[in-house]
Order: sequence, then structure tokens, then C-alpha cells
Amino acid sequence: MKVSVEFEDSGLIEEHELEKDPRPGEIINLTVSGVVGQYLVNERFGVQVGNQPSSPVNITVEKVPKD
Repeated sequence: MKVSVEFEDSGLIEEHELEKDPRPGEIINLTVSGVVGQYLVNERFGVQVGNQPSSPVNITVEKVPKD
């Protein structure tokens, strides 16, 4: 599913293809500028219609710091 992703640290907004509907609190892998990183989903926006994922879906994320 196509998701519009806003990166909280930079304000950059990009379209990404995800396998499942992202939920707040989940950690997802995204490829940004050719580098795969882990990101925490902070917010999810979209209208839910029945049991189907909403479309379009917009999320805000922040980079998960490395240990």
C-alpha cells in the first residue's frame, strides 16, 4: 500500500510502498536515500472505510536511535 511519510526531524515528505497498514507505536523499516533505517510511527492519518485500510494513508515517523 502507498503511504505518504513525513519525517519529523527534517519535515521531508516521501511516498513509500509498505506491505501492511502502519499503526502508531510500530517500528518500520524505510529506505531513504538508499539507506535502510528503522523508524517509529508516531501518528497515522486517513479515513477508515469498513475493514479496509484507509486510502490515502499519511504517517509521521522519527528515526529510531541506534544503541
